[in-house]
Amino acid sequence: RIEQDRARAQAETERRHREAAKRGKWAWEHAKPASPSHEYLQRKRLAPGIARQRGASLVLPVVDFTGHLRGVQYIQPDGQKRFIGGMAKAGAYIPAATRPDGTRPLWIAEGWGTACALQAMRPEACCIAGLDAGNLLSVALEARKRWPNVSLVIAGDFDAVGQSKAHDAAIAARARILPPPAEIPEGATDWLDVRNAKRQGVAHA
Repeated sequence: RIEQDRARAQAETERRHREAAKRGKWAWEHAKPASPSHEYLQRKRLAPGIARQRGASLVLPVVDFTGHLRGVQYIQPDGQKRFIGGMAKAGAYIPAATRPDGTRPLWIAEGWGTACALQAMRPEACCIAGLDAGNLLSVALEARKRWPNVSLVIAGDFDAVGQSKAHDAAIAARARILPPPAEIPEGATDWLDVRNAKRQGVAHA
């Protein structure tokens, strides 16, 4: 009976993942290229890049390392973020630009905006967003499994949770950690904030 219950639960989980992927595919295909004047992009000083838009929401693709679309992330003008319900999250990511193929160093940040900032600062690398701190480990392990010799760098946010999760991911996946700058600009919580502070002329290390 325990095995039957487990099998039923697994089947239901897989069904929800398939439905989320289907709804995500529809949302992605029916979204238009994001407007550069979107409030979130303007405030964060980000180019639209791969982002699309439906109504007021930015739409970002959440994929796995095979290229399969797992779902999407929506970002509201005020910065609120949510993933499509039922999505298979473990091991999935959002590319900052091109998808990784193992030929370049792979940098894993938490959010898409931070990954975009790192991509601009390190064009020789391939930068992706691991979705959040709790997903860094699964993304790093999937990348290491796929490319045993690739150079992996984990760039967690500067808060205690981000740094702890980045540390765990780095140990498990034989990766390096990108530590916060020696001097963090006031109010900065990640590398996107640091980049914007630099562009505004705020001193930082």
